[in-house]
Amino acid sequence: MDDPDDATALTCYGPQGRVATAEQLGDIAREIGFPVALKMMSPLLAHKTEAGAVALNLNDDAEVSKAAVQMRADVTAHKPAAVLDRFLIETMSPLPLAELIVTLRSDPQFGAALVLGSGGALVELVGDAVTLLLPSTADDIEKALQSLRVARLLGGFRGRPKAELSKIAAEIHTLCWAYLQDWATIAEIEINPLFVYSDHVCAVDALVHCAAPGGRNRKKPQQQQGCPGTLRSTRESHEENKQHLSQRQPS
Repeated sequence: MDDPDDATALTCYGPQGRVATAEQLGDIAREIGFPVALKMMSPLLAHKTEAGAVALNLNDDAEVSKAAVQMRADVTAHKPAAVLDRFLIETMSPLPLAELIVTLRSDPQFGAALVLGSGGALVELVGDAVTLLLPSTADDIEKALQSLRVARLLGGFRGRPKAELSKIAAEIHTLCWAYLQDWATIAEIEINPLFVYSDHVCAVDALVHCAAPGGRNRKKPQQQQGCPGTLRSTRESHEENKQHLSQRQPS
């Protein structure tokens, strides 16, 4: 997302943040409170970490200023055309119980679908994902979460707090429903990572692809009420999804 308000369905799920120029960063950081995270915003930075466009746990004005200078240098080395004087500064989110990847997209053949999986750095390493056709119920989503390998982290692994899966599923279900209302204008939403806490979630980073002109001709979901979707829980389905996404991913 180039702006926290670019997708209104996501604004209530993310950390507090503001978009600013480098000159404004110090004032805004003090306003929202340290520690903060800093990201350079550019439509050419789909994957910010690899470009050096993310800095975490910044604790004062000096660290924010230094991070912005270093970020400009790193992004220049990675892709000069991506450099902008436009940053997102956010409050740091506490460590979660687990990280998920949540993808909402419209398949030309099957229609709208939700993909849930282990997020963060585990996406490429684990291949742990399930796919649900939409609309689906919150119960369907809860069962899908329980089928993931990462579910052990959500169930109180080694004495850690347990996640209330019904609440987590309900929040994801709300996001799905919001996506279905805008299915003709939003081609895809990818949230990675989605931080999962005991009773809520937080979308730490998200990528939104708008539908191309004529998107209203895509296959529209036939069922308007939540109903059981088709669940696939295989490595193959995850690989197919990654391939589908990579074909549309900005270079």
